[in-house]
Parts: sequence; C-alpha cells; structure tokens
Amino acid sequence: MLFRSLLDLAFWLAGNPTPQRVSASWEAPVRDRGVEQSGSVFVVCEDGPTVFIDVTWHHLGAGERFGMGLRASRGAAAISPLTVWKELHGAPTDVSPTTSGSRENAVMASFRAQWAHFAAAVRGEAAPPALEDQVKLAKLMDAIYRSAQDGRDVTL
Repeated sequence: MLFRSLLDLAFWLAGNPTPQRVSASWEAPVRDRGVEQSGSVFVVCEDGPTVFIDVTWHHLGAGERFGMGLRASRGAAAISPLTVWKELHGAPTDVSPTTSGSRENAVMASFRAQWAHFAAAVRGEAAPPALEDQVKLAKLMDAIYRSAQDGRDVTL
C-alpha cells in the first residue's frame, strides 16, 4: 500500500473530494514480499480535481526522493523543496517562504506534529480525523487494487 499515505495527504489538501474513477498500474510483489515495487495511480474526482501519484520504494539514485505538486486555477505549489507560485497581476509570481524558522528537518517536523496531534486527540484536546474520510480512502484503495489487477479503469 505504497499509495495510502500520499492519497490521504492529497485528498486532505484538496478538501476531501469524492473520487469518481481510478486507473492504476504497478509491479506485482516479488517473492512473497507482499509490497508493490512501484506503481502509478490516477484518480478523477467530482467537480474536477484529479490526483496522480507515482511511487516506488526501490528508487535508484542519489538519496531518497519525495515530492508532491498541487495545481489550482491561479497558482501551484510543491514540496521538497517547498515552492508556491501564485498569479499576481496576470503574471506567475514565486511567493515561496524563504526560511523554515527552524533548524529541524521538514519531514521530521511533520511527523512530530502528527504525533502531537494524535496525542492531543487521544487526550480529548483535539478533534480526531473524520471517520468518513478514512472510509472513503479505504474504498478508493479497494478500487485501486481492482484497477491494477484487472488492467482497466474502475468507477466508484
């Protein structure tokens, strides 16, 4: 389930749109490892948002790579490194933050923040994630597996 955490993040960033159709393809697990080597997923949602994710745990290259890009009607953003572009006065303008405000690695800071929110939710100090969003994500994962297995688009 290489896709699950990225799908969760992408759908959260997009405001949890409702998926309509999915197309997926990946390399089958090797020697009973039970984990896909790599693959791609394309999800079309109601009202226009689309999500494309391409993942592998077997990257060959200099260091690990991680990224995510968002496109909107008047701007775009990406992580690793964080960049934000916005249309201002009819021209694309780089409005990316110039400093992180911390010496901590951004990935580690995000994990620390997730754990802090989880602990606060357990203590009743913060709202837990909506269960409906996780049910929607589980159904989407089922459709992704069906699409990859059958070699065709799956409508939800």
